[in-house]
Amino acid sequence: MALQGGMVMLTFQVGQRLCGVGPGEASPDQRTESPEPKETSVTAKTKTGAAPAERGASAMAILETAERLFGENGLESVSIRDIAKEARVSIAVIYHHYGSKANLLQTILRVRLTEIVEIRRPMLERLEAQERPDVRDVLRALFAPVAYWRSRASGRQSSRQFLSRALVSTLPEITSGMDGSIQYLKEIVRLFERALPHLSHAEVCWRFHFTMGLENMNHWDVARLALLSDGECDGDSVEETLERAVAYAAAAFLAPPFDGPFRPNQDPELR
Repeated sequence: MALQGGMVMLTFQVGQRLCGVGPGEASPDQRTESPEPKETSVTAKTKTGAAPAERGASAMAILETAERLFGENGLESVSIRDIAKEARVSIAVIYHHYGSKANLLQTILRVRLTEIVEIRRPMLERLEAQERPDVRDVLRALFAPVAYWRSRASGRQSSRQFLSRALVSTLPEITSGMDGSIQYLKEIVRLFERALPHLSHAEVCWRFHFTMGLENMNHWDVARLALLSDGECDGDSVEETLERAVAYAAAAFLAPPFDGPFRPNQDPELR
């Protein structure tokens, strides 16, 4: 898959740029460089003689350990103490880098959402330059980043697990991060509107909403696909899964506009 080239370096650079943003520090969009963490009597001992790059690597290692534990055990179930034990660092070091569990969760989410945006960016820029982009190309750009995460080369198995839990989380620090991506998603909606000018804004938004369900859940449960098909469907093939998802979603976007009538369910238990 062409996306695989350079993605490991990209994800490391994104993580180095965003991890370790503590309370009271500027967000990544508010600065071009990350300031050095404030010195404290506790953290001074933990970083004596360490170069800035080493401290950044330490913060990233903590982030990746936390992401794996959150993905495996749930966002609410994992404590800072659990992360410190698994990462083999003191609790003080984690608080030095991230300040709180809530901020650590926000940072993991921000790093991974930024990574998805960075992977999509060149594809979306090419589509933006086209007067009327092909709906299949827009869908491919939408689906490709998380599809890439399924490949072994990505090293993003833990990221997939974390994101799947984040998508259904009600924790304020997670929902605020998810809601913050709406403006970015509106840019993709506008590409669909240019690809399908005969559809109303509302119609495109409905179809995009259902498509995001496909995007979010398509890659989490391929083992059941093999069971359902008695082994005939190879859900482990990233390329085939991506192209089948594109074909399926394109059929929905290319369908005639919904003209009703809308019939409310008459079953009182389902109202």
